[in-house]
Amino acid sequence: MSQISRFAAGRQRVLPALVSLGLVAAVFSACLGRGPGAAPDPAAHDHVDASTPLVDPVHVEPAAPLDAAPSVLRIRVENPVDPARIVLVHGHAGSAQVSQVRRGEISKVLQAELVPVVIWSEDPPSGGDGGAAIGSVVIAPSEALQPGDEYTLVSGEPALATTLRIAMDDPAPILARVWPPPGASATARYAVWCGDEALPPIDQAVQLAPAGQAGRIRRGVFEGDGGERCLRFEAPGPPASTDPRGQPPPSVTDGDRLFRLDPRPIEGGAPGHPIPSLDCDAGEVPFGPGCAVVADDRITVRAPAAPALWTITGAPGAGIDRVLVTGVGESFTLKGLAPATITTLDIHVVDDRGEILRATVTFATLASMPHLILNEVLANPLGPEPRQEWVEIFNDGAQPAELGGHVLIDVGGETALPSGALPAGAFALIVNQGFVEEDGVDPAPEPGSLVVRVPKLGHGGLSNDGEPLALRDPNGVVISRSPVGPKTKAGMSLARITPAAPDAQEGSFVLGKPSPGRANPP
Repeated sequence: MSQISRFAAGRQRVLPALVSLGLVAAVFSACLGRGPGAAPDPAAHDHVDASTPLVDPVHVEPAAPLDAAPSVLRIRVENPVDPARIVLVHGHAGSAQVSQVRRGEISKVLQAELVPVVIWSEDPPSGGDGGAAIGSVVIAPSEALQPGDEYTLVSGEPALATTLRIAMDDPAPILARVWPPPGASATARYAVWCGDEALPPIDQAVQLAPAGQAGRIRRGVFEGDGGERCLRFEAPGPPASTDPRGQPPPSVTDGDRLFRLDPRPIEGGAPGHPIPSLDCDAGEVPFGPGCAVVADDRITVRAPAAPALWTITGAPGAGIDRVLVTGVGESFTLKGLAPATITTLDIHVVDDRGEILRATVTFATLASMPHLILNEVLANPLGPEPRQEWVEIFNDGAQPAELGGHVLIDVGGETALPSGALPAGAFALIVNQGFVEEDGVDPAPEPGSLVVRVPKLGHGGLSNDGEPLALRDPNGVVISRSPVGPKTKAGMSLARITPAAPDAQEGSFVLGKPSPGRANPP
């Protein structure tokens, strides 16, 4: 029989969420002594007392040497140790840290680099040759470890430290957990992980650790549905224990290739949120429980007021196979449709209770058109202000766009754009008359990008504290916005993460190195 010793918490940024699970104790880590990039200690163990027996063997699952361990793993200690006095340290830990763990007096420095883990003990196997059988303790990090970094498994009783190093190059891809969202699931019977490429057929029996649901991991988000880049966990019934949590296996295989799973535990027990259907506005069409605005090669979907996992697939030959998650009231853009075409899409939406809504929608896309978006803003250049400030517009459509008649709106007023054609897939920088393309301080515009000079950009310049901008078309319709960003740092721009990222959605824009006239870095 397995016994849960504790659900151990990691870095301080995740500690509150883990403590809220009502589980016992905490795990601590530190990056002390030699840094994570240093060479591993030839002595794999650092003892407080040389007379203390080594806890061996220590090995990782899936099987790998301790100096080339995978990023997603479980660590198993076969000899007797106290599971209430085990921690995983990011970096090197010495005798001082071992003493802290043994006494249960963890310093703030030691807590500053916590690694979240789940720890449980397992009874020895039954039978055998009559000798003194021993059990084992399993330490399972609940986040992927950093390639190339050193970690130390520290035991307080008996006192020791065992060094691991994570392999720099791992051919097995890590599939990200996309559902359920953290702390927002009413069931631990369903979860989804997705990667960047289509996966082979997989059907594997698993049990969530240490005493969670028994079920299967299969390819696809739902049975017979799309999502070939994804794997799902499904459990047919209630768990064997009353604990509505469990950790997935570190990896699954199709027999030839290994795929590692994001090890974040699957948590149930939260209040359920059924997905209500929206009432669509004029100009919108029903899209399952949401509403959509139809364009040429894309639709923009307004999601309902509940967390939801979507799979959207097209009719045979359409090539649409999209998996995404929306929060309360968020929006998303689905691209890749054929313009001026009758289109049918199949929609499956799952709520945080595991309930599935199914719908089929048919609509007519519009003729091919341009799509102008506010893509990037440099309000705080390293060079002189406001001369070197700029606003970048991107044509994300399939047709050229005429800039004349468009208006850039800031807090202080409006700036009319002069005439000029912006080709499909091209960038335009809106700049002041005195803008110097090669000033030797800030990144220069990409050769060939369109530089549009206006008498005045913003009201006395763009605010370094962050201000909202809007782009209005000749018909008086605001077609794109950039948000009130954080206070900018000198030489940093506010950039849209992808052209399809919704205007008002949190996380659609981030601060980073400017990329004038070219695609924003990922």
